[in-house]
Amino acid sequence: MRYNGKGDEMKTILAFYKNLDSKDIKIEGLYEKLNSLYDTYKKHQLSDAFFQGSIEDIKNRIQAKEKPMLDDNDVKWVNMILNFEIFRIGTLRFQLFPMDHEEIERNGQDFMHIDKTRFHKGRPLINIHIEDGADISPQAVDASINQARIFFTRIFPQYSFDGFVIRSWLIHPNLVSLLNPNSKIAQFAKRFEMVSMNHAFPQTLKRVYGTEDLEVIKDHVPHTTLEKLVYPNYQKLGNAFGYLPFGEIV
Repeated sequence: MRYNGKGDEMKTILAFYKNLDSKDIKIEGLYEKLNSLYDTYKKHQLSDAFFQGSIEDIKNRIQAKEKPMLDDNDVKWVNMILNFEIFRIGTLRFQLFPMDHEEIERNGQDFMHIDKTRFHKGRPLINIHIEDGADISPQAVDASINQARIFFTRIFPQYSFDGFVIRSWLIHPNLVSLLNPNSKIAQFAKRFEMVSMNHAFPQTLKRVYGTEDLEVIKDHVPHTTLEKLVYPNYQKLGNAFGYLPFGEIV
């Protein structure tokens, strides 16, 4: 079930990858792999629009560079897409995630301790990822999570999912405590049980100011609420690991 001979829109979407002029070995074969992935989507009766939304991150990563290429960090995310493991569903991205201690605990400053008895290796979970600019209003998140319950239950019947997890700076309790309780970030964070956290603040700085350079940030004129709150409190911030039970399909 190749896209050839099907909709013009799908031809246009995949043509971007077919026409890439790049000597980057990480991009080599990408067009063929996406054709194969498209077959997988069709096998599961998933729409072209859903396919397009789920692979868009690859195009965004390539176009963010001065010339067509992928860096080592990109490859991790691209492979998850190509391996039919991560999907954009509504406003969020959801990853098939048998519990991986190394991915959550990490090392160095970003290390956080995980209860390996409760979150045992391979525990059937779904990992939530938030893209820049995503709508995390309660209504949008409710819809995304419910759609994810339906999707993962249908597409991966071999798993009996226990719940959703997230590892993010956005849900760190010390950040949430600075915000209006009715803010979108605070309401999003309150969905999750806080399981673990650290004080690795560089990611927070990068996401809020576009840089981790404290000298640059110090001279930056803050405009948004986060820009005003994060710098004076950055040493208290970091990443947190949260858990949300799978719940019922609404």
